[in-house]
Amino acid sequence: MIQSMTGYGQFKVKRNKLSFLIEARSLNSRFLDIIIKMPEGIVQLEDKIKKLVQNRIKRGRINLTINGERNSSNEVQVDVAKAKRYLAIFKMLKNKLKIPGEINLNFLLNFPQIFNLKEKEVVLVEIWPLLKKGIEKALDSLISSRLKEGNNIHQNLLKHITIISNSLKKIDEQIPLTVKYHKEKLERTLKEFLPELNLNHPRLVEELTLFATRVDISEEISRLKSHLQVFADTLNKIGPAGRRFEFIIQEMGREINTLSAKADDFLISSEAIIIKEELEKMREQVQNIE
Repeated sequence: MIQSMTGYGQFKVKRNKLSFLIEARSLNSRFLDIIIKMPEGIVQLEDKIKKLVQNRIKRGRINLTINGERNSSNEVQVDVAKAKRYLAIFKMLKNKLKIPGEINLNFLLNFPQIFNLKEKEVVLVEIWPLLKKGIEKALDSLISSRLKEGNNIHQNLLKHITIISNSLKKIDEQIPLTVKYHKEKLERTLKEFLPELNLNHPRLVEELTLFATRVDISEEISRLKSHLQVFADTLNKIGPAGRRFEFIIQEMGREINTLSAKADDFLISSEAIIIKEELEKMREQVQNIE
């Protein structure tokens, strides 16, 4: 099943006082481009995270956002040296200014400079298993979204294939009539040169050449059918195929351009235009395939 390069997935994991919300978005890109936004405390895990993505996705611009939460992760620290200096200064002022009362702990609590909150050190070894699980689940959700969109593209491409096949069938049916037309035209031209037929006459050479080229479009038809079959077979294969589709469409475009230039026939030219239009629609859609 083909996979689109656009999609969205998310997952939230939680254990004890630690939780992560992981969001994964993907957009079109010629290559695999991974952009990660995460808390500063876990940036050392970036390489591991990228490998997780690379193992699951082969093409697209992947934006991975990791939001982490930790409850009660701060601890109070007391600057004892600073508290002693404050206490000495207060005692000195109390004596010199003869201030009544006692200096106690409640008094020191009025000076927040003595206390500060320090975030506990992040232990990456403990965090990684939980984060890894969350990322894998978010990627599962993203890939599911990409597969769903890929299925829509698959159905649309099948419709384009059917339209092209019908046009090729009409061209096939028209070829005998085109051959007959050019044959009769050539016969009329030949009669103009009889009974003094000159095989080297420029006009005759030109007509013979035109007849040979315009009538024989069988090779182009055959190659178009072959490319179309390869395209249809590739639709049912598993794995990245976006670039292969682009190449096949390019080859089909080359064949239909040659066919259109050779065939001097209104119906064939009309069907060739339809095929070109369908190929252009297909080209736009396969650009979104992984």
